[in-house]
Amino acid sequence: EAFCFLRIGHGHYRLGNYEKSIPAFEKCYKLSDQYKDCYTYYWMADSLKRTKRHEEAIKYSQLAIDINDERINRFAYSILGFSKLQIKDYQGAVSAYLNSNKDKWDLHNLGKSYYALKQFDNALNEFNSVIEEDPNYKYAYQGKGDSLFYLKKLASKALQDMFLCKT
Repeated sequence: EAFCFLRIGHGHYRLGNYEKSIPAFEKCYKLSDQYKDCYTYYWMADSLKRTKRHEEAIKYSQLAIDINDERINRFAYSILGFSKLQIKDYQGAVSAYLNSNKDKWDLHNLGKSYYALKQFDNALNEFNSVIEEDPNYKYAYQGKGDSLFYLKKLASKALQDMFLCKT
């Protein structure tokens, strides 16, 4: 019976019916521990992420990561990073994204996380990586511009402070 709920959950997941996949996976977990594996935890985490239930997505992505299957970990880290970014745990997002799939979306969100932490040099590096991978990805240019703006603003402030110094 648990296998049936697993298949129902997976079917809904594949069709993009994430709200319906979640209770099916939950029922599967209640009926059998056999299906508590990195793949079903990943599908559950992704379903929760896509329905903006980020705290729960963090829990299930961490469960998938803890199983330590290198075929799924980098994708589970992507979900973990995105969910941490959404709840404004920027340092947690950075830690997750450093282990993620590192596609343009992960790199962009890593840049956003660094930016939120006011680590503008790191943010700039990530936005530049995205632009190198996809020169048409406009949001990376926006992040790059914002980072450059703050870096120049900080440099300008440092110069002003240096001239005000009376030593």
